[in-house]
Amino acid sequence: MKKLVLVLVLSISIIGCSGNKTPQSDTEDSVTVSEPVIEKMCKEFSEDKLTPEEIAKWDSMNDEGGYLLIRGAERNLDTVVNHIRLIFITEP
Repeated sequence: MKKLVLVLVLSISIIGCSGNKTPQSDTEDSVTVSEPVIEKMCKEFSEDKLTPEEIAKWDSMNDEGGYLLIRGAERNLDTVVNHIRLIFITEP
């Protein structure tokens, strides 16, 4: 549960911080992420120690199509790290 809160806070901060993105061209939807979001988040989730109850909860959520959406990543990626399905998207 603490990881869920952490991810939500980090997602909100990633969305709200324009300092992490720099425009590539004149269009507002062209952005480059200067921080390796995918690497950072995957490392954090892989280091987290989950209890058997938390593992069962995340596995159940995954079976029902649940996931954590991480915006502002450097590329689109759908992956599972430590029983938690993470979907990274480039859109802010």
